[in-house]
Amino acid sequence: MARKRTEDYLAELSSGEPTPLTESSLVDSGTRVETEPSLAVIQLSPEAAADVLLSKLEPSIRNYAIEVADLVLKIPRWQLVLGTLMAQYQSGALVAPYIDPSWQVEQITESSSVCERCGETFVPHRLKQRYCSNKCGSLAILEKKGVTSANP
Repeated sequence: MARKRTEDYLAELSSGEPTPLTESSLVDSGTRVETEPSLAVIQLSPEAAADVLLSKLEPSIRNYAIEVADLVLKIPRWQLVLGTLMAQYQSGALVAPYIDPSWQVEQITESSSVCERCGETFVPHRLKQRYCSNKCGSLAILEKKGVTSANP
């Protein structure tokens, strides 16, 4: 597989959008797709996998990463991705990564909970939500402080 020339990357970066990933570009880069009756397995080369991961970044960050790998360091993109991951691990920053909300495929929610104050069943809007409403939460705080309320 032939690598792009520096001039091609510079033109691509100056246009603002890198060449989009297509099925044919993945196949050209060493991707193999094996299909079974109900199972499709995609095996990517390290370079194709790095391109897929980089495509999830916003364009300015993606373009910068491509420029660093291809033009500055002159290393394959997968080495940049894995090297960055190793640097995060060694610095201790890997335990607190930045998670972009757009990367989450599905939201983790509890199906239902019981209010700790009034005992009503409710669907939580936040993870580990303890009270069914702001009113119950506020009343629970007041009760903990010893303030009695006339409202149930």
